[in-house]
Amino acid sequence: MLKIGIHDPDCIALHGLESLLMLRFPEAQITKFELLSNRSWKSPGYDVIITVTDVPADTIQYILGTAAAPKVIVLTRTEHLDEAIRYFSLGVSGYISKEESVETILTAIESVIVEEQRYISKTILEKIAEFFISKTNRRSPEALTYREKQIAQLMIQGKRVQEICQILRLQPSTVSTHKNRVFKKTGTANIIELKAKLDTKESLIPSMLEDSGY
Repeated sequence: MLKIGIHDPDCIALHGLESLLMLRFPEAQITKFELLSNRSWKSPGYDVIITVTDVPADTIQYILGTAAAPKVIVLTRTEHLDEAIRYFSLGVSGYISKEESVETILTAIESVIVEEQRYISKTILEKIAEFFISKTNRRSPEALTYREKQIAQLMIQGKRVQEICQILRLQPSTVSTHKNRVFKKTGTANIIELKAKLDTKESLIPSMLEDSGY
């Protein structure tokens, strides 16, 4: 059974969302709680935790570092770039603006739960991209090889190492090596920076997907 935990310190902020989630996932067990901290976290078997407050980074890191860690989705009242980057660096699965429509929020949550994809609100992603573009040297990064470009595009699409291995038919060690080279050559430290740095309009993946049967 799907277990969803809703961290709602105000006890009312997510009341409507709770009801909508019950309709979207009728078989799920949905629990609300007010406190979320290292001490209060008992790892009660949640598959997903949804929070609307500024949870300390060390708490998120602690939860995601536990055995059978849940996916964490942050519904934010603000759109601070440093906050978004911090949360994604820690490994949250979703960072969604509360200004989005209810249907968009539900679709985002569903994509994290059902499709196991990471999600970030378009408005926030655009701000992050603009920020890094304005701060980044406009010169082209050190040239990537064709294979590195393929892997970079799959990374930006949210694919994990194992998925990239399956799509490109490579060993995990080979993918990891190329992944490290991509970050080094582009001077980036995470996927958000990489997306802002690279021009990925020309897709190098479709032909590979066809050849691989995906």
